[in-house]
Amino acid sequence: RSAFVRPYDADDSYAIAIKAGYAEWGRDDRRPQKLWARGGRQFRLDGGSMFAYFDGATVGYRDKGVELSGFAGQRVALYVDTPKGVLFGATAAVDLKQRGSLPARLKVDYMGLAIDGLGIMEETESQTRHLVAVNGTYEVSKQIKVDVRARLVDAQQDANGDGAKDGFALGRVGARVRAERKNMIFLVDLEHRDGGDLAYDLAAPSAVDVVNISRQLGVGLAAPVSATTIGAQFDYRRKDTELLLFARMDRPDAPEDVVTVDQRGWIETGVAVAGSPLGTRVGGIYTTAQYKLRSYGDTASCDTVETPSCMGDSVRNDGPGSQFGDSSTSGLELMHEVSVDATVRSQGKGPRRWRMQLGGFYRVFDFGSPYADVVDEGRGGGRGDLHYWLSNDLRFEIAAEIAEPSSVLARELGVMTAVRGAVEVRW
Repeated sequence: RSAFVRPYDADDSYAIAIKAGYAEWGRDDRRPQKLWARGGRQFRLDGGSMFAYFDGATVGYRDKGVELSGFAGQRVALYVDTPKGVLFGATAAVDLKQRGSLPARLKVDYMGLAIDGLGIMEETESQTRHLVAVNGTYEVSKQIKVDVRARLVDAQQDANGDGAKDGFALGRVGARVRAERKNMIFLVDLEHRDGGDLAYDLAAPSAVDVVNISRQLGVGLAAPVSATTIGAQFDYRRKDTELLLFARMDRPDAPEDVVTVDQRGWIETGVAVAGSPLGTRVGGIYTTAQYKLRSYGDTASCDTVETPSCMGDSVRNDGPGSQFGDSSTSGLELMHEVSVDATVRSQGKGPRRWRMQLGGFYRVFDFGSPYADVVDEGRGGGRGDLHYWLSNDLRFEIAAEIAEPSSVLARELGVMTAVRGAVEVRW
């Protein structure tokens, strides 16, 4: 796999960077081995949904209910301009249900990075950073399952400003409960994220949270603040039709710590329907439709945070006298989203097959600021892709996207389009 690294006006902006290219032995799905090895440019999805690319080697072992692996190599800096450093780590997972009678699974990931000083605030001393993630699953019964997760990070930060590094600290901790009853599924998820957590990699100079990057790229990225997220989901299935109801809420621990719009809390709810309205025998069409409503917290209210601008008759705290650099009250306040997509695939089970997907969306936004409000600003878009398999080892893909820009925030832009193709070969 490869990607264009720098979408800027630099001389090397169109240089192709190899993201992954490696040789592997012993882990092929058709002839798996207990011992396996991989060498070349590769990536790890360890540390609790945290990824890292590196040039090096990985060695692993797997047996009944046990998986072990270790890796080391030079880090590949794809998206941030930081020293490469040496990446290393190990993972261990055990399925106690396969090893005995306890219906539980446990996984521990460790990742380390030895890196030169980042040059920030004249910092040039070499550092070794660490990250540990723990995930566990316990089946209370055939209908109820509990997942827990936690992450400890040593990001070499100085949160209290005393000149000493904080060492290991809690990054995030959470739990999920899943309950099934006949054709219904209930999910409840709770997670607390600390402001010092990382979400890119251990070399990032700041704790930028890119977990929700798709919703934050339009307004820039800022360091996360300590916050708690809770969500619930109800899923009802009957034959080829599925109904989904969901609601989530994110709340910062301290409203006064919120200084950018993407640090604000929010409430989200919606409904989705999926199924085959024409039946699986008529072209194999599978469709989904979703409506989502998201409302952001009102950080401009004097009831939330008081500033000198709240004196007198003003009900907003972002007027004269407010904190310089606080942009949390200017941005998205409300969003409605409607989306529909459909998938159709060829019939039969032969090696030659195809699959086509089409989808579209329309969003309506409300923006707020101390100077003007924008209400009901709508824009839409769509996407489509076609996959064709000549054999089980050769696949072609072409995809296209189209989207309207914001007539308020990006009126100088026209309709945005993108087309890309891919070829996947396995041998």
